[in-house]
Amino acid sequence: MAERRTFNPQVLGSIPSGPTILKGEQEMILLLLMAFDQPTPPECVIDRCEDKICVVETPEGWVEIDRKPYYYEGRGIECRLWLIDPT
Repeated sequence: MAERRTFNPQVLGSIPSGPTILKGEQEMILLLLMAFDQPTPPECVIDRCEDKICVVETPEGWVEIDRKPYYYEGRGIECRLWLIDPT
């Protein structure tokens, strides 16, 4: 007959016989993650672009950023945290 091994987390080299998280615990974690709505990041709009900088309108005001080749006036960009001042 084949030898049956059991999982002991304190013994190096033992093999787990199943998942370490029980099915009920997985469902609880999933419910907790789904219970909280994730806020959508605010949309920032490029107000105007000059030679090497663009001015971006954020919910907190205006910020100057380095211009990239694909930036143009009126383009929406994702507001990064460093663009928004803490309130």
